[in-house]
Amino acid sequence: MPRPYSQSRLRAPLNEILGTGANVRLLRVLSLAGTSLSAGELAHRAGLGRTGVYPALSALETTGIIEYLGVGTQRQVRFRHDHPLGRAIDSLFRSEASRLDTLVDQLRSVFDSPSSRHVLAAWLDGTALTDRVTQEVQGNADFLTCYVVAEAKTLPGVLEEVRARLPKVEQRFEVNIDTVGMTRSEIGFRLTPEAFRDPVLLAGVPPLALLDDAEIKSARELRNRIVHDYHDDSARRLAHAIALRLQQDPSRGRVARTHVQKRMRVASKQEQLELKEWLRLLSLPPAMLQRFLVDPSPRATRLRQSLPALGLLTPREREAVLHARTEEEVKGIVAQGTKRRKDDARRA
Repeated sequence: MPRPYSQSRLRAPLNEILGTGANVRLLRVLSLAGTSLSAGELAHRAGLGRTGVYPALSALETTGIIEYLGVGTQRQVRFRHDHPLGRAIDSLFRSEASRLDTLVDQLRSVFDSPSSRHVLAAWLDGTALTDRVTQEVQGNADFLTCYVVAEAKTLPGVLEEVRARLPKVEQRFEVNIDTVGMTRSEIGFRLTPEAFRDPVLLAGVPPLALLDDAEIKSARELRNRIVHDYHDDSARRLAHAIALRLQQDPSRGRVARTHVQKRMRVASKQEQLELKEWLRLLSLPPAMLQRFLVDPSPRATRLRQSLPALGLLTPREREAVLHARTEEEVKGIVAQGTKRRKDDARRA
């Protein structure tokens, strides 16, 4: 098996520019936005927590594809279209967005037929099209579900025509689309609130308009909880990896304290309050700090959103941890990184 080797930054700059999922998310938002954005707004649009934004921005700034405007806490980030690869990368993201828009337009045209006047509502389950998907949805990203609501006497004819027109769209975009039909009275007991989480309207009225007040409230509560759980789960996995790294080398806690002290110089007042809490926590005995990092308490959950010890993990390790599904996978990632670091030190 050939040994891995480094590649020239001049010959292969995309290795660093597009090297992690966080980098790609941030560049996508910045290139399509067409304007500079604050780190907080950028994190929100990219679906990332603050724990993942600052290291990725630092790495991207090093490549020159982004730049900071302004100073201090008011700094904003701008995509550099004048970078040698700026226009090509921007074109790549615009082509990506155009493909999705075209797919939705083609699906709407499926309902442009005489029988579609009987459709009360038709929508695409948008969970596979959003920036926030579960591992299960991510693994089935080429599978879409289309819901169709019509009166009982017209529903069979509507479904027959829709299903006859879908294969052309499926072949063109290489997706599989399941069509689920129901009457208005069946919606409440046939669908869970998840079916209304990120609907993409294709015909008729928005699906929420067909629900009663109690069902609408349930759907909204589920959507908010899923988004919150997604961010907390990501932060918890990173915190678990950091706890494992500190367990292997407690002295690494000094690295985190130094990072916090540097961040406090440019942080907002609100962030400074959280960083002061972290300074106190980082002074705890290693065993207590490790327990806190993965604690399910509200305080730990809140502070995990601004983990100051991310520097203990390499960008590659952070990306791998965020995609891990089990604690055993996280342990393996950290152990592999530690072994690699020791091997590098011996070779040096």
